[in-house]
Amino acid sequence: MKKTLNMWKNNILFYITIMLIMFSMIIELIPGLMVNTSLKLLIHIIAIILTFLDMKLKNRKEKDIEQKEKNRKRCLIIILIIYMLLIISLLLFDGSYRRNFGFDSIKLFSKEHFENYSNLVPFGTILGYFERITKGTINNSIVVTNILGNLIAFFPLGILLPLISKDKFSKLSTFVVTIVIVVITIEIVQFVTLVGSFDIDDLILNVIGSVIAFEILKVKSIKRLLEKFIE
Repeated sequence: MKKTLNMWKNNILFYITIMLIMFSMIIELIPGLMVNTSLKLLIHIIAIILTFLDMKLKNRKEKDIEQKEKNRKRCLIIILIIYMLLIISLLLFDGSYRRNFGFDSIKLFSKEHFENYSNLVPFGTILGYFERITKGTINNSIVVTNILGNLIAFFPLGILLPLISKDKFSKLSTFVVTIVIVVITIEIVQFVTLVGSFDIDDLILNVIGSVIAFEILKVKSIKRLLEKFIE
């Protein structure tokens, strides 16, 4: 009994984090309930902070260097999972952007489906935005939000993946291939479920944003500062 209580006490922040994420996922699946995007972001940010604090508290008491490193890696992996769940939630389930699974009246893989839910022309969507800006047929904030949002969406992966596995993601080519696979998978799911489109421009911006983060992490002063922050 005492051992169980000690286990709960030592892992209380971790358990709270799990409950927060489960709560976020459950309410996401309740029909007719639209969760505010800001609330969704807040829940995941709190979960990430709690995960980080849990690691810090454990490493403060831990004397074994190897175990400290294991705690840090575990923390980063959990943060990666929380982040990816947030991305999936925003891109596939966010009612604020009308991302609800459904097939409307469009037949999957029909001509109409491809015309309305895909763009395979590089920079076609981006150039279309600027053309509409010059004509005054689109709000500038929409363009900024979409372009900037796609640039920063996978920015954290450029930091988390190299920190989690320095050996696997030491090369830019390996990192880029991983990001491309992740983004294409999400884009295909959006295309098939009609919650979004398969847009090559999204892929381009996502990769550029993550690569910027990947290259920033190579700056020695920034890398040392970040490693000290998570030690």
